[in-house]
Amino acid sequence: MTPTQLASLMAMQHTKLLFKYGSIVYGTTTERSDEDVVCIVDDEIDLSEYTNGIFEHHTGNVDWQFINERRWIEMIKAHHIVWLECYGLPKEKVLIGDPYDYMKYFKLDRWTLRKVISQISSNAWAKAGKKMTVEKDFDLYRGQKSLFHSLRILMFGIQIAWKGRITDYTEANWLWDEIYAMGDCGWLVYAEKYKALSNKLHSDFVALCPKPDEYKKENQNKNKKMENKKGFDINEKIVAAMTDYKDVSKQLTDLKKNNDTESDVYRATLAGQTKLKKRLDVYKLVKTAFMEYVTNTTNCEKLVKREVLTWHKEIDEQTQKEYWVIDQDVSERMVLLPLDVQQSIIEKMIAVRKKNVDIYTKNGRPEMAAAEQAEIDVLDEFMPKEATREEVEEWIRSTWPGGITQSMMGYVIGESKKAFARVDGKMVSEVVRSMIQK
Repeated sequence: MTPTQLASLMAMQHTKLLFKYGSIVYGTTTERSDEDVVCIVDDEIDLSEYTNGIFEHHTGNVDWQFINERRWIEMIKAHHIVWLECYGLPKEKVLIGDPYDYMKYFKLDRWTLRKVISQISSNAWAKAGKKMTVEKDFDLYRGQKSLFHSLRILMFGIQIAWKGRITDYTEANWLWDEIYAMGDCGWLVYAEKYKALSNKLHSDFVALCPKPDEYKKENQNKNKKMENKKGFDINEKIVAAMTDYKDVSKQLTDLKKNNDTESDVYRATLAGQTKLKKRLDVYKLVKTAFMEYVTNTTNCEKLVKREVLTWHKEIDEQTQKEYWVIDQDVSERMVLLPLDVQQSIIEKMIAVRKKNVDIYTKNGRPEMAAAEQAEIDVLDEFMPKEATREEVEEWIRSTWPGGITQSMMGYVIGESKKAFARVDGKMVSEVVRSMIQK
């Protein structure tokens, strides 16, 4: 490449993304380390004549890699290691552009990740042995670096498989300090010391990235287990609530007979009766919602496919046409409702009441808002604990320690919702917007 072409390549107007890479990111630089920089340029720059479409250039103590955008997108889809180590970078390591602008081209596939990471780790281990044993290739420092990289890459792979990205680029640094300090003690000493760790890291990584058939079977078993988890019997809860309500009502009657209506005991018992009546009323609303669900033909078909309900064919005597009939009656269908279906119904009931609370509050009707909130409190008893604002903020900070930008907003909101069994989507959006770096 001519100096003129190189100058054009490095011109800012062609740069789409510029970021630091390698040891300067991990924090393991030594006096022999160069600074690695990757530059993604627009497709006006044709680099197809270079190996793998990447033009490498060394100037001063900086090693440049130039990649045009078309090739970069191919690398992203292929889970190339440069991309895997790019999209989780702390803000200060990205010099121009934003890696998250390219997230739309990336869908994490753990089987592909497993093949990429395992191959790099295996090659680095073999290179380490070669650099420390073959006389004509002997280079202790390069051998040590390769050994370190073979272990580090597995740690990074585990982070990506577990959290979706690299969250701690310094995780393996203690290994580099240890390896570097060992000096020229021979490859066999290194191999004996680190082989067990390498095997363990690889086993942990592979467990997170099973083969497609294993992955499919694992997900099927997981989903089946979740789907078959038995729900609660709403009729039993109504009976229990009715019993409690009658007991408290009897206590109130006895207190009235004893003219004890001004005491603290009477007032507490009366408040308890009101609360129990509210709970009983809400339970009945839940039963009604369940009944509406199981009398809907489409919903019943879904439950048949999940093998919760069964059905059989019958023939209409007049038309002689076949039609399907659910084997279970309505009351039995309600008892068989899986927990995840019950909770999805109740979640919708909660959403309606939350909306009502906002409306009543805005229109100066606090008593109506309080009544709706009381129903929400009862419905919440059936649901997993909802994540708090503080928990969401802490999760985002730990997942993206380098902070989040405007272009990451949609992605972060989606990932945050997936991270919790139950979370208010509106609250997540507010939290993410408040945490975007200006």
